[in-house]
Order: sequence, then C-alpha cells, then structure tokens
Amino acid sequence: MRKLKWVIIGLAGFLILTVALAFFSRPFLTRFALKKAGEAVGAPVTLSRAELNLLAGGLVIHDLKVGDFLTVKKITVWVPPLPLLKGEKSTLTLTLKKPVLNFRRKDLDLLKPGEGESPVVIQKIAIENGSLIYNDRSAGKTTTLTKIDMEITPSGFALTARIDGEAPFRIEGKGNLFDKKTSFEAEVSLKNLPLPPFEPYYDDADNKFKITRGAASLTTQAQCKQNRLSAPVHAVIQNLELQPKRPMLFGAAAERVVEKLKDKEGNLELDFLISGDIKNPQFNLLTDLHRAIAKATASILAEEIPKAVEALPQEIKQGMEEGIEKLKGIFGQ
Repeated sequence: MRKLKWVIIGLAGFLILTVALAFFSRPFLTRFALKKAGEAVGAPVTLSRAELNLLAGGLVIHDLKVGDFLTVKKITVWVPPLPLLKGEKSTLTLTLKKPVLNFRRKDLDLLKPGEGESPVVIQKIAIENGSLIYNDRSAGKTTTLTKIDMEITPSGFALTARIDGEAPFRIEGKGNLFDKKTSFEAEVSLKNLPLPPFEPYYDDADNKFKITRGAASLTTQAQCKQNRLSAPVHAVIQNLELQPKRPMLFGAAAERVVEKLKDKEGNLELDFLISGDIKNPQFNLLTDLHRAIAKATASILAEEIPKAVEALPQEIKQGMEEGIEKLKGIFGQ
C-alpha cells in the first residue's frame, strides 16, 4: 500500500513539473523560437507558442507559419543538453506534425544555410500526415502529395504518400541523406497514377494523339553514388485510350494503335532510365512513349496503305509502287 502511495505521489509530482515547465518556459521559449526561426529564413515567421514539454520529449512549437508557403501544426525538437554543456556535439530529433508546404522554386532561395560546423548531429527527422502542393505555372498544373509520412535517420529513410489524392507512392532505402555527397540505395514504387491530368508534361507538337485514359505504375531499384543517380524504371500503363488530335487517314486508327501497343495482358510496358545529378535528374519516359506510339502508327499505315492502293485504277497504282516500297523501308517493314 505504501509503495502504491509513493507511485501516485511520484506521478503527481511529474505531472506538476511537466505543467509548470510548459507554463513558465512558454514566454522565453516563444521569443527564442521566433528569433531562431527568423534567423534561418528570409520570410516572416509566426507561431502561437513554444514550450518545454517533458511528455512530448522536448521543445514543442505550435502553429508555425513561414511566409505564405509553409505551415506546421506542431514541431517537437529534442537536443540532449548535456553534451552541449560539455562542449561536445549533441544529437537532434525533429518531428513535424501536419506540415503543409506550398512549393515554389523561388521559396528555396529564402533558406539560408548555416555557416560553420553545426553543434548537433541529426538523429532523426520525421513527418506525420504532411502535404505538399506544387503549382507549376509553366505547365499550368498543380500537383499534390498528401498523407505524407516520412522518417529519415543517418542509416536509412522511408516515405509514403499519395499523389493527387489517389496514386500511392512509396520509397524505402538505406543511406545517409544528410551527407554533403549523397549515396543511397532505394526501392521506389508508384501505383495507378492517372495520365490525362499530366498532359502538359508529356504532350508536344509532334505527338499525333492525346491520352484520354490510362494509369501508370512504376517500380525501380535506385542507386545514388556521390550525388549521381541511376534508376532503371519499369513502367506499366493500364487501360490506355488515345484520341487523334487531327483527322486520321483511317477511321479506327486510334483503337488500332492502342491494340498494337498492348501486350497479351492488355497493358503497355516501357523501360527507361532516370539518371544524372540528384538535384536535376534526366529521364525519357515521354520520349519512349511517343516513340512506341509512332512505331505502332507507322506499322498500321504500312499495312493499310497498300490495301488502299489496290483499290485504285491500274494506271495510278503502277505510278505509286515505288513510293510504297520507300514507305515500307522507312517503317522498317
């Protein structure tokens, strides 16, 4: 009975200490957090309050807003103070709950990297239920990532999200993303991403068709060595439908092109490479897709044109034989 009494007293004391620390630390820590955040970025920073919370495991910042491009419902920062007091490096654990980032390239210029060596080593960065909104004005397309859950440590990382609210996206890998020269290995997958909304990225003047239906699934085993990325990607496009951009020579051309593209399961499969500097990787999925459509179209024309010529009068048909042979040669028939 006496042991239970002391347990209750201990718990009560801990709760009282927790509440007291949060209450009395709030004014000072709120000013401190505002000052440090203002030094880190060149944009207006606001927050509702900051406090020391033992239950949460460190400094807690509520309702942070940076300019008009970032809001975070709650941030928990934990840095063990003892190593710092000894003049040694400490570790940093950072958790962001419900961050929302309105991404614009120009906003990255507001971030000011710190000068000199950092007194802390990042132990973990975590995001819970985050969102990213990317408005690409050049393409006229807004893309969203929602339900972002992410964890990064010095030994590995994992991320899950949904693109435009429906396509599941997953990354899981090993490697230290905090190094100045990044090296890692990762498995990446994307399932059922609808293609029609992304027309601004794959359309061009040479493409004779527009995609009216279809969803892409991608998988890759990516490798990055010293910031150089190499990711061979296998793509599967399901339920593909095309619509001609202009009147076609043969009425059923779009349907026949799709049939030429599909495998026995009714899907279009493509393989391409994402490679280059990790900050600006290059890839050719759209080029390969256009090339496959062009090849299928050429194959159909090579089949149909001779049939049409056969129906012509003999004198006209003889004058076209040489041209037909040249056409077949172009299409590799």
